[in-house]
Amino acid sequence: MLLDFIFSHLRDMVLWVVIFSLAGAELENYSTVISNVAFSALLSFTMPMQLAELRSMLLELVLGPDDDGKVERNKEADVEGSRKLKEMLMLLGAIILGAVVTQLDWAVWFQRWPLPSVVLYSIVRALLYYSGKTPEKVDEKVE
Repeated sequence: MLLDFIFSHLRDMVLWVVIFSLAGAELENYSTVISNVAFSALLSFTMPMQLAELRSMLLELVLGPDDDGKVERNKEADVEGSRKLKEMLMLLGAIILGAVVTQLDWAVWFQRWPLPSVVLYSIVRALLYYSGKTPEKVDEKVE
């Protein structure tokens, strides 16, 4: 069980590094490679969904459910999946916004990849975390 957890997150980390590399992240020096791997680890462990889950959910949205209406669908699971998908897309948007829009001057250290994306991702992640803390949810956890 623990090994499955570790290997799934390692697979996600490798996929994120490949995605960043294909999108143009620098791989020329050691420090940028380490920062890409560190950012990939952060994404792998803090994203609401793994990349395999995202792929299967997007395919289900495009192609329709696999069960052909035979199995009763759990509405709570659908709502939870929809919420996770929205959070995931918002976080991916923050990464893209940090990578593309904030790159005004590559010579300045705080505007080089992946720092703007990490900062914007962290801000959006914190906002999503605190916006999910409604008074009803806090009361349920206390009881």
